[in-house]
Amino acid sequence: MAGNFKGLTIEITGDATQLESVLLSIKRTSRSVQSEVEAVGKAMKLDPTNTALAAKYYDSMADKLTLTQKRAEAMRQEQDRLNEKLKEYHQTITGLPAGSEAYQAVEQKIAETEAEQQRLNTELAEYKQKLETLRGDAESYERIRKAIGDAEKKQLDLSEKIALYKTELQGLEKGSEAYKKVERQLKNAQNSQQVLTDRLKNYKNE
Repeated sequence: MAGNFKGLTIEITGDATQLESVLLSIKRTSRSVQSEVEAVGKAMKLDPTNTALAAKYYDSMADKLTLTQKRAEAMRQEQDRLNEKLKEYHQTITGLPAGSEAYQAVEQKIAETEAEQQRLNTELAEYKQKLETLRGDAESYERIRKAIGDAEKKQLDLSEKIALYKTELQGLEKGSEAYKKVERQLKNAQNSQQVLTDRLKNYKNE
């Protein structure tokens, strides 16, 4: 099995050393992604209306989910490898004299493999829980991302309207009915724009 992630290529085989290398690579990349998430999160607190930062933050969280999925998949592959090893050991031990040195050596291998299997099962259960949490977060991030996109589009439309109203006012007689009408439209558009700005701040602080 192979997968790519920002230059990281992993290939999971029946080799325990290969698996350790895979998990180490994922761990290093995960640390880098986590550092990016934390750095962007801090930057967003200083500039909550920065759309580029918000997009980068949500992308980093998606990367974190992907890496967690890859780690869980690697551990599932290791479970399969351990199961095959246990089958081989059990087949081997049936052909050995009970109590012999060879028998005891294989028996020790069985015990070690079963202990490793138990450790892996516990770790995999923890990662499954992490995945469920991250998937829930990813759904929230996607909802917020869409809401931000919609709000920004409306904000852009309002900016264009405000510019048009201001231009229109320059050609009208101040105090006239037409002037007052456009002035009201301008004020309403500015109020709506402020509401959207506040909403964007709230979205990006979620």
